[in-house]
Amino acid sequence: TPGLYTDEQVASWRPVTAAVHANGGRIFAQIMHGGRVSHPDTTGLVPVGSSAVPAVGEVFTPTGPQAAPMPRALETAEVPEHAQSYASAARRAVDAGFDGVELHGANGYLISQFLSSNA
Repeated sequence: TPGLYTDEQVASWRPVTAAVHANGGRIFAQIMHGGRVSHPDTTGLVPVGSSAVPAVGEVFTPTGPQAAPMPRALETAEVPEHAQSYASAARRAVDAGFDGVELHGANGYLISQFLSSNA
C-alpha cells in the first residue's frame, strides 16, 4: 500500500521522489487517518473516532462500497498516540525524500471528527 507506516514503504517511495526531483519537481506527502470513515475490510482494524457515531453513508473497501461501520470512541489517553502517528509518518515522509507534508484534516477524517458536532 502507498503508506508511510514501515521502512519497506519508505524505501518504495524513494524512487518516486527521486524521479520527481530528477525532473526539477517537488513532491509532498498527504497524511491522514480515516477515523470513522475507514473499514475493517481495508485496515483489518475496528475504526476509531472522536465518538461512537458512525459516518453517514458508505465507505470504500477493496470489495466496493459498504455501509460505514460503528467506530470505537477513542479514549482520552489514546489521543496522544494517534497524534504521534502523524509525527512518525511525517518523519518517514522526509526520510523517503518528500519535500513536505500536508496533514489531511477535512472531509470527515479523524482530525475533522474532533471538530465536528455530528461526529
